[in-house]
Parts: sequence; structure tokens; C-alpha cells
Amino acid sequence: MAGGILKDRVKSIPVTATELPKEFAGLFTNEQIIGCYKGIRDVIVFTDIRIVSIDVQGITGKQKVITTIPYTHISEMTIETSGYFDIDTDLVMRTTGGSVMAYSFKRGNDVIAIQNYVAHKMQ
Repeated sequence: MAGGILKDRVKSIPVTATELPKEFAGLFTNEQIIGCYKGIRDVIVFTDIRIVSIDVQGITGKQKVITTIPYTHISEMTIETSGYFDIDTDLVMRTTGGSVMAYSFKRGNDVIAIQNYVAHKMQ
């Protein structure tokens, strides 16, 4: 994590829990997956407790960085909607520790619903 900034750029499509990488095996007791989105190699998972980002690194993809952020540690969010030529909508979240997480969602994903869910869980 260079300079305290975590940046994940994921052009996300919905996936099911069965399509998650084997590294994401540790759900807490009674934790439920709300939504999963997969990019070309990276995955972001929204549960009812936290956000889990799985960042696949290296040429072979064997190295993975798994980051967990509890909703209560998110201090602000921004949505940048897609324009005429831009087909992606960006969701940017800043944590209380100053880290920044940025995710790009393909058109058709309800990013406003994701933002509303996260905002509700931040309280």
C-alpha cells in the first residue's frame, strides 16, 4: 500500500458467491454476502458487515492482496456517473485512516443502490 492509498480499479460485473476465489473462504458467523462484483481478475464483495477487496497481482495471479474494510471505517463516498462517452460509473470511498478505494462499475449496475447500502451501514 504505497503512501497509505489503496486504489482498486475494477470494471465490475455481478458474480455469485460460488464464483468467488478460494481465498475468500472466511465469512464470519451469520455474515451474509449482499453483492459480489468481478473485474478481469479482481473481486469486490459487499457483505452485511464489511467490504472485501481481492486484488490479484503478478503475471500468474497467484499472489493476492485481500483487504477488509468495516463499513464503520468509511468516512465519505463519491459517485462519478457515466457520461456520454464513459460507460463506467465510479464509486470512491475514503476510510477514516485516509485510504482511498476506487471501483469502476460497468453500466447497468445499480451503483446508487450500493452507495445507499454502504451509507446506511456507515452509521
